[in-house]
Amino acid sequence: MESSIKDYIEAANAQFKKIPPLFNAWSASSLAEKKGLQIKIETSLKSANSYIGNIKMEIEGLTDENLEKKYRDELQKLKQEYKKLSDDFQNKKNDTNTLNFGDIELMEKPIDKMNVQEAFDHGDQRVKDSGQVINNIQKNVRECNDQAVLIKQELDKQNEQLGVIQGELSEIDESLKRSNKTMRQILRGLATDKFILCMIVVIVLVIIAIIIVAAVGGDPNNSFNVPHDLFGPKKATNVTKS
Repeated sequence: MESSIKDYIEAANAQFKKIPPLFNAWSASSLAEKKGLQIKIETSLKSANSYIGNIKMEIEGLTDENLEKKYRDELQKLKQEYKKLSDDFQNKKNDTNTLNFGDIELMEKPIDKMNVQEAFDHGDQRVKDSGQVINNIQKNVRECNDQAVLIKQELDKQNEQLGVIQGELSEIDESLKRSNKTMRQILRGLATDKFILCMIVVIVLVIIAIIIVAAVGGDPNNSFNVPHDLFGPKKATNVTKS
């Protein structure tokens, strides 16, 4: 589980490292290029946020308090970095007038006021920008597909881990059942031993009582004379004479 957390932390940091170069390219890019940069930045932020969620879930399964504290600190740092980059990106978007694909506009004079050369230049620029947008979209689609494959692999890995955890829980449940059964057997054995011990104590007390009565003596003519019956007339008489 700890190795998975380390992998997620490394993956989140790798996504964060992709964003600053995109920020640097943002200022000098055209509106069409900003579209491609926007998709890349948003994809990296979403991927990093997904890894942060996985880290949080893995930490909740830790049993070592020291490890839990260590990785919660790491998680907090990742959250702060994510928030900082998200805020910076939002500020960059706010500084841009148009960011929708259907709104790619060049701040130029109307076509009806252009001469032939300006109209051709304008058309070439539109074609160039459109081609750039298409290339950016295709590239980002490929990157999204790669991210989807990685996410699927991570989900499969987590499903395997959940299966292992479920198996361990089943084993623990069986162990508890066996322990419960063993405890019941021990309790029954203790109850039996206690009963036997009580019987031994009773028998010992009876024997002691018999010995005490025998030492004191008894009447041989009494139909129920334990000392006389056990030790005979002579024993009882001798004891009486003494």
